[in-house]
Amino acid sequence: MAMIQVSNLSRKSRGAWETRRREKILYPPERVWSALTEARQLEEWWCDKAELDLRPGGRYAFSGRTVYPAAPGAEPEGNFELLDIEELVRLEYRWFIGEMETTVRYELESSLEQTELTVTQSAERCPAWPASDGQPNWWWTALPTLRSFIEDGAPELRLDYVKAGGDSPQRFEAAIPTYPWLIWSKLFDPAEVLRWWPQCALAVPSAAGVSPPEGGGPGSREVLGLEPPGHLEHDWHWRDDSVSRIEWDISETEDDTIVSITDHNPATDEADRVQRAIYWASTLLSLLQISRTGDAPEEYQES
Repeated sequence: MAMIQVSNLSRKSRGAWETRRREKILYPPERVWSALTEARQLEEWWCDKAELDLRPGGRYAFSGRTVYPAAPGAEPEGNFELLDIEELVRLEYRWFIGEMETTVRYELESSLEQTELTVTQSAERCPAWPASDGQPNWWWTALPTLRSFIEDGAPELRLDYVKAGGDSPQRFEAAIPTYPWLIWSKLFDPAEVLRWWPQCALAVPSAAGVSPPEGGGPGSREVLGLEPPGHLEHDWHWRDDSVSRIEWDISETEDDTIVSITDHNPATDEADRVQRAIYWASTLLSLLQISRTGDAPEEYQES
């Protein structure tokens, strides 16, 4: 799952570091705007506590276990200051991540009764967070959660960053309204996997012995266990040369198919554990989206 830096010759970078992420939401801008600008709704899909004063110089504040980096401590002066707002069009605010001052800009565009929401986050210097290919960040989980909250009435997979930093195996679960064999095909049909998870082109029986991923990872090289269409285990090689054992379980209920993914080898460093948690949560959310809508998130990042 590559982190795409969107290029546009007519738009200058807003700082030394910049990341952009786009989400398509099947509701008009009015509905998306309310989810972004009403404290009660922010607390349902994004945070534990929100404090909003929607005027330039006011506050656009959010906090809690489900907000990266979920770190305690006093807020830096100017944190969560609302910088610019145009109703139904854009909202911009200051957000300190640790000691790093960043600016976040939401831009809404109406398109055939749906909304294209683009989030741009920038800083004057590069943060500690890696911005290389294969390193998803907090927006990769937050935006799908927002979309599911609006489209389905409930947020899917709100990532708990406090729990993610723990040293126990990391497990994520989602309910997908389809059949187990369809989920299985998304994991093993090479054409399907390349659409939503190009770093892990698992395809039985050729998955074992796949050439090592370029650059040393992240990526899978070997299938460790296989029980179609309900269970899969494979290795996962990270860029730091560490290796995880990854386990997928697919089970059918009366209404949905439950899909879970477990990383049995958490990283030694807490920051690395959080990064990996974001990776697996966003991977599962991508599988959920392509299974439900037929669209892979990466396919519309540069459209």
